[in-house]
Amino acid sequence: MQRPSPTEYNPFYETYVSKAQDGDIIDTLGADKKAWEKTLSSLDESKLDHRYADGKWSIRELAMHVIDAERIFAMRALCISRGEKQSLFGFDQDEYMANTDFSHRKKEDIISEYIVVRNGSIHLFKNLTEEQSKALGTASNNPVSARALAYIIAGHAKHHYGILTNRYLS
Repeated sequence: MQRPSPTEYNPFYETYVSKAQDGDIIDTLGADKKAWEKTLSSLDESKLDHRYADGKWSIRELAMHVIDAERIFAMRALCISRGEKQSLFGFDQDEYMANTDFSHRKKEDIISEYIVVRNGSIHLFKNLTEEQSKALGTASNNPVSARALAYIIAGHAKHHYGILTNRYLS
């Protein structure tokens, strides 16, 4: 799957697309999965409630945000790759967090869910034809291709992994 051109996604997502490594996006998604799993596994359960500043998400919330966003981006990629013509909805990450309580979620459960969601994304993108990966649709009132969503998923997770390692764990 080729890296998407800038015309295949909203400029807002350039931050994420640019963070996705060159090369096989499937390999990138797999490597990132291992990094998240290793890092989260190394943390004590009590550390998951750590916030690096007032008003910031806890590590537990950050991880669940990455999972939520990946589910949504992958669903968009599925719809677009299958020829959906309707505009797909946007989502407000702050509203999602305000309406969710992740405090009861155990570390092993979060890791397991992350792996399941990431494996689902890997299988989705690995099995798209080149034509399906280039399919364009509309999400959040902006054009986006299925392959751009693969790179957005990878870059979004990498972005938050950087925040995790640089702000929460340093």
